[in-house]
Amino acid sequence: MWKEHFDVRSLTKGIWYKTIRPSLSRLSWFNGASISRSDIVIALCLRSGHIPLNSFAFLLSKNNTPNCSECDVPEDVHHIIMECVRIGLAERLAFLEEYNYDLYDLGKCNSILAFPLSEEAKSLYKLVKLALSVKKKV
Repeated sequence: MWKEHFDVRSLTKGIWYKTIRPSLSRLSWFNGASISRSDIVIALCLRSGHIPLNSFAFLLSKNNTPNCSECDVPEDVHHIIMECVRIGLAERLAFLEEYNYDLYDLGKCNSILAFPLSEEAKSLYKLVKLALSVKKKV
């Protein structure tokens, strides 16, 4: 019954997650995984779309603007990974080069998140944690 509910509900809500994980499994992806709790939290936030960024806070009426406080453009996951000045150019370029990531391939993030225990995903978590830690200091 849960699978049927997931399939029907994903047509109107949860479309983002459905693109990452088209079907449900019996066990959590992190069950028995050897990654840190903070990486699991970041992965869950990224995969669900509920990450503490201004665009999400704005949707919840907890922020006056969806824009980045540094760049004044909508602060979403793509922005903090690919554009935001909070992440140093060296870190961003290292990630882009190591995983052959194209700045304009918006679906690449979904494909990385579909395999949350991959080395590519772990590098993505590091970038996001870096951006979030700098945000807290600002």
